[in-house]
Amino acid sequence: MDEKIDLSGLTKILDNLKERTLRNKDYYKFVIGLSTGALLISVTFIDKFSLLPAYKPLTVIGWICLIISIITGVWLLPKHDSLETQWNGIIDLLSKAENVLYGIEQDVNKLITRFIISTF
Repeated sequence: MDEKIDLSGLTKILDNLKERTLRNKDYYKFVIGLSTGALLISVTFIDKFSLLPAYKPLTVIGWICLIISIITGVWLLPKHDSLETQWNGIIDLLSKAENVLYGIEQDVNKLITRFIISTF
């Protein structure tokens, strides 16, 4: 009774999720870099923008939005790393059918034990 479980579909899904999270991390880095560059360029040319007083509120609102995007991106990067570590652990766990079956067996044993204890 040495049956093999086909986990190829599950591993494909998990690999796809891992690839997506890597792309998200690159996106965060891109947004941080773009926001920082735009903020620096706008500060560099502030004397050109200050000629017309109507542009001052627009410039300040733009700076606030850029600062918020930089702070948010920097805050999300460690969260993303934590999520990526969890995904790698799940992928490693599910890469071997024995690990999956062992985990299911553990859960079933706990369920049966709880049922027996609650019955008596």
